[in-house]
Amino acid sequence: MSDEKNNFFQEVLNDFTLNITDRIFLMIENDEELMRRYLELRDQYGNTINNELGKKIKEYYELENLEEVDAKSKIIKTYMKHKK
Repeated sequence: MSDEKNNFFQEVLNDFTLNITDRIFLMIENDEELMRRYLELRDQYGNTINNELGKKIKEYYELENLEEVDAKSKIIKTYMKHKK
């Protein structure tokens, strides 16, 4: 495979990984069924669900923490950027 393609693929994957937590919360917001279930769980368990999901994302994808930044998602205020 060419260096140009490899560089592009790596850039895309790195960018996705950096913002994966925000992207997952945005996905929840934009999916009616996921949002309904999220709200039910948040009502039952409180806002700890956000931290727990963030930790689960890091664990599942085996990521390292970088820095906390403001979220685009409306259901979280900040999130941790990650790297592989």
